[in-house]
Amino acid sequence: MIRLDQPIPPATLLIAAGIALRLAAFLANREYWLDEAALIGNLTHGSPTQLTEPLQGTQLVPPLFLAAERTLIAAFGTSRFVTRSLPLIAGIASLFLFRDLARRILNPNAALLALALLAFSDEQIYYATELKPYMLDVAVVLALSLGTLHALRFPPTPRHAALGICLGGLAIWSSFPALFALAAACLAGSIDALRRRLLRHLVGWCL
Repeated sequence: MIRLDQPIPPATLLIAAGIALRLAAFLANREYWLDEAALIGNLTHGSPTQLTEPLQGTQLVPPLFLAAERTLIAAFGTSRFVTRSLPLIAGIASLFLFRDLARRILNPNAALLALALLAFSDEQIYYATELKPYMLDVAVVLALSLGTLHALRFPPTPRHAALGICLGGLAIWSSFPALFALAAACLAGSIDALRRRLLRHLVGWCL
């Protein structure tokens, strides 16, 4: 139960402000710009199960982003509110993921400053309301970074390792930069396993 006489944590206020700014930009419902217009033409032609066909207009998006957008359009139509909803959700999720990541690697004051920079970033606000996969890239890489830090602190069981391998595969299909994040995770985990002389963990990280 929330007590009204207790102060609201600063991180919560920053996240609330970040969400409000992203929603305001989303509700402004600006017109598609050139790149978005080129992508929407690809989204309205083809089914959600067509993941690897070449896209027109020099567009390049991850397969699962393409499938998710086509599913939304098939279910709810081609409104800009519909097509931009996935980037908005990813942008809001990124605030929470970044807060948790900053808390793990920074002191409290630095973590708040970092969160404020993300919450009020013009670029982050803009791309959270653009029909492009950039905010999904941010959310996926943040999630992978958090998972890596957790695995370094608490070595995963074989079941958790198998789950991580599956999620890593999904991440690559959802975000192109995820490949670099996974490579960094493998490098960090492998170095840690070698330092501790844990061959089983080394094999798991490589997988």
